[in-house]
Amino acid sequence: WDRLFPNERKPKELSPFQAIKGPKYTAVSTPGDVFFHIRADKPALCYEMADLINLQLKDATHSIDAVQGFRYFDGRAIIGFVDGTANPTGHDIGASTLVGSEDQAFAGGSYLVVQKYLHQMQPWARLAK
Repeated sequence: WDRLFPNERKPKELSPFQAIKGPKYTAVSTPGDVFFHIRADKPALCYEMADLINLQLKDATHSIDAVQGFRYFDGRAIIGFVDGTANPTGHDIGASTLVGSEDQAFAGGSYLVVQKYLHQMQPWARLAK
């Protein structure tokens, strides 16, 4: 934010993600300042948009990670579970996801926390079902 908008106000809750340490696992904190979710029916459009964004931001940023995604069967996670069953629905979506009057300059925006999981699929496939 500071490199792209050095003289602009920052959203109130925008901060680096702090690692969360649990008894067995840790959600690590890794660097990353800008995230673009690009979606289109034609993959070439996604590539073109990403290329245009990178061209515009080339003097202020560099790419850390690029991931092409896809929708797995019926929106399931790659390990077979239905994902997002606890997500808000209907009128609760906006209240749960959008910045409101508490940060009027950014009202209607949202924050994003991204997690990337590495699954060991062979051991998973060997588990009893």
